[in-house]
Amino acid sequence: MSFIAVPVYWKPSTQAWLEIAILSLLIAIIFHDGIQYVFGKWLGMEEYSHGLLIPFIVAFLIWRLKQDLAKTPWRGSWRGLLVI
Repeated sequence: MSFIAVPVYWKPSTQAWLEIAILSLLIAIIFHDGIQYVFGKWLGMEEYSHGLLIPFIVAFLIWRLKQDLAKTPWRGSWRGLLVI
């Protein structure tokens, strides 16, 4: 009997979104001091004020590629935890 490999596409469920939200909240709590420092620089120094636009630009670029990203096969790896 042979099996055909079918790529798995990422279709986030409600549980996945909940896990992403919890993980994001934990990261925000852990890095609160650094985030506060960065926002202080962005708001307090004219040469860094463009930093406030970066999250919106990234969100736009992701949104623009959402069709391609939805077709990308999901291949998870635990090696990403080493980065964190």
